[in-house]
Amino acid sequence: METKDILIKDVQILDAHGPRKGSVLIEDDKIIEVSPSIDPGGVDRVINAHGKLLVPGFVNTHTHLSMTLFRGVADDLKLETWLNEYIWPLEAHLNGEYCYAGALLGCVEMIKSGTT
Repeated sequence: METKDILIKDVQILDAHGPRKGSVLIEDDKIIEVSPSIDPGGVDRVINAHGKLLVPGFVNTHTHLSMTLFRGVADDLKLETWLNEYIWPLEAHLNGEYCYAGALLGCVEMIKSGTT
């Protein structure tokens, strides 16, 4: 599959270097240039991102992927009650299949939301 060059211009960039206005050039699915201004000549697709914010993908350094299955279970309780009366009893019934399914669901959700 042939990839096209993409220029994202006039975007507010927020990364480790701080906030700034600029443009981002993408070739073959890789960012090759981030500059205040990039000449759009020869670029297949130009996206005017004025008023938009561009950030790198987010990194989730702590996750309980299999617990994705328990999302929404008694969220309105105090932590001790939630754990002792709901989560730990439910966890006791988990097997490898459930853990795999929960982890797979959690991974898909993170990928779809830009989390790595």
